[in-house]
Amino acid sequence: MLSAQTALSPPTAVRPIIESVRLDGVEVQLANRLTTKRGSGDVELRFASPTFLSPHRLRFEHLLEAFDAQWISAGNRRTAHYANLKPGRYRFRVRCVDDQGRPSRNEDSLSLIVPARIDQTLTFRIGVAVLFVLAMAVAYRRRIRMMQERSALIHRERDRIARDLHDHLGQGLGAIGYLADAIGFSAQDLQPQARDLLGKLRRVVSQTNQGINELIWDLRHVSDGSTLRSALHAVAERSRDMGLEVSLTMNPADIKSRKLHIREVPFVVQEAITNAAKHGNAHNIEISVKEFEGAIEVNVADDGTGMKAQSGEKGDGFGIMGMNERARRMNATLELRENHAQGHGVVVVLRIPL
Repeated sequence: MLSAQTALSPPTAVRPIIESVRLDGVEVQLANRLTTKRGSGDVELRFASPTFLSPHRLRFEHLLEAFDAQWISAGNRRTAHYANLKPGRYRFRVRCVDDQGRPSRNEDSLSLIVPARIDQTLTFRIGVAVLFVLAMAVAYRRRIRMMQERSALIHRERDRIARDLHDHLGQGLGAIGYLADAIGFSAQDLQPQARDLLGKLRRVVSQTNQGINELIWDLRHVSDGSTLRSALHAVAERSRDMGLEVSLTMNPADIKSRKLHIREVPFVVQEAITNAAKHGNAHNIEISVKEFEGAIEVNVADDGTGMKAQSGEKGDGFGIMGMNERARRMNATLELRENHAQGHGVVVVLRIPL
């Protein structure tokens, strides 16, 4: 025989109802769809169930779709509270459960919309991202421009210093050298000791002038990112200004070289050309650069009078000593050969390991 309580209201037939809703602490009129204030996500819902079941047998479960992963047991509580809901669309559902864990077939529900603030919208975020990228681009371009301006200022100052060294100190040393040569030629009756001192003076002037030329080279070329090809091309142009016929060939044309090579090789080539013109009376110079077998080989061939005139009886001329010193800095080898292709003249061979 069934009790009156069970017969009147089976647990699975109980119907829950949502009694009230408070948005941000303010109770609002019930509707199938409710919308919170923009950017607000604080919701409290009250529910109950008209039934004759004793309270200890009736429990509630609720689920907020798009938020809860599963049904939440509320026990005997008649409220559900959600704070800080993100912008979006939700659906709140509530059902009854008896003391045996059996859910009711009926449930109540309502839709809930939490609109986004302007700063929470996708459009706003995309706009902020675009503005950030633009700001970074502007900052980058400004930094590049400042670096370019600073680099240009440094280059102008370097050019000014190089120009002053060449125009004042370089020309002054050149004049001293010419005077020393003039004294040596005109004063044939100089004592051997005086002539020796005059020769030392000439060598000191040459060494100092060479050092100044190196400084000028560093200021004007290495800092500007010169390549070996452009550096040798500059040497060839200067030599043509001296009245020499100079050709330059490179294989391959874009030989990769270190900064040390870009600095030292042109001086070796320039010294070889100077020796050929000054001591060998050369008129034609052929500069060839090639890369093979893990090394760079630089050949400077002239059509002058030969090795004896250029290197001296003992082969220890100041120019050759300077070239040997530069070769050692690059861990390279330097060799002077007879120019058999011309039948006369000299070939200076510089071999630099890579």
